[in-house]
Amino acid sequence: MSGARRPARWRENLSTAHSAPIYVFFLTFLAAPLFCRALNAGEQPCSHRTILVSVTDDKDRFIEGLTAASFVGKYRGKPVRVLGASRDASSHRIVILLDASGSVIGSKGAWEAEGLLAADIVRSIASYNTFALIVFASEVEDKVDFGQGLAAVANKVGDLSPELDKIAKDQRKTALYDAILAGVAEFGQPRLGDIIYVITDGGDNKSRTTRSEAERALLASGVRLFAFLMVVGGFERGRTPEEEEGSQSLRQLVVRSGGAMGTVIGSNFELPRSLLRQNIEDAVRDAHSLYSVMQESYRIELQLPESVDKPRDWKFEVVDSGGKKDRHLQVMYPRLGPCGTQTKAN
Repeated sequence: MSGARRPARWRENLSTAHSAPIYVFFLTFLAAPLFCRALNAGEQPCSHRTILVSVTDDKDRFIEGLTAASFVGKYRGKPVRVLGASRDASSHRIVILLDASGSVIGSKGAWEAEGLLAADIVRSIASYNTFALIVFASEVEDKVDFGQGLAAVANKVGDLSPELDKIAKDQRKTALYDAILAGVAEFGQPRLGDIIYVITDGGDNKSRTTRSEAERALLASGVRLFAFLMVVGGFERGRTPEEEEGSQSLRQLVVRSGGAMGTVIGSNFELPRSLLRQNIEDAVRDAHSLYSVMQESYRIELQLPESVDKPRDWKFEVVDSGGKKDRHLQVMYPRLGPCGTQTKAN
């Protein structure tokens, strides 16, 4: 789309097989792996897991009233025991990552949209969550940690204009994977429900960290990665191979960590002020679907049939009273990884 028209908005369903078709608008839901307790006699190492799972209908509404009997799973062809299922009501620690690379700040509208998206999540769900903030480009440029409090985060995202003057636009690369590792480090000892929320135009052309290393860090800590991808310029102009590969890699990280992802395609972020503001407000409104997924989930206790030797896919479904898969629901859950950091269940 171009000119005065609204940016296209997409929703994408990337669920159990970690690949799926693209639908109008976009959202990806999944869940986070979690902790390993002491072994019982004859029990496989790290076979007991706690994960967060989101279940929605075709209108993205959270499905209530499910029990352990509603879920069935298989890992490497063997049944997974579902020991318990309860509605998760815990608060979350959320690290916001803001991409201040040259491709973003070079478009005033895109940079403004990032700031408003960040401010909106803090304003919308701050009453029962805590926040930290990292602004990054070639490296971490600014940071507000959890200990500085909500007001410090809100003040920073409310005025990001000083970031524009720190480094020349053409010297600002994108170290996304490094920023994800910095986000994981902010939690110290991870716990069930920790979230990283990155707002970016995708891609990585500067990190020392590889995508695989970023994935391993997320799986080991149990931190879920959520993202809002801003496609600056829209698909009409054509995307470079680096941009396309970057957005696909980000999408894969989101899915495998158990997070969710939204996308706004802005064919023109340099619109007249009133039209630009309307486009940004549309994107902010769409981001509320992400917030729902962050907070609406089931806490599932699992007993795996064997230990996990490396990151692997598995199957997890909701079934009806007759034991048949309910095809009208989407069950969103993570890849399983080997035991890593001992993540605390709240």
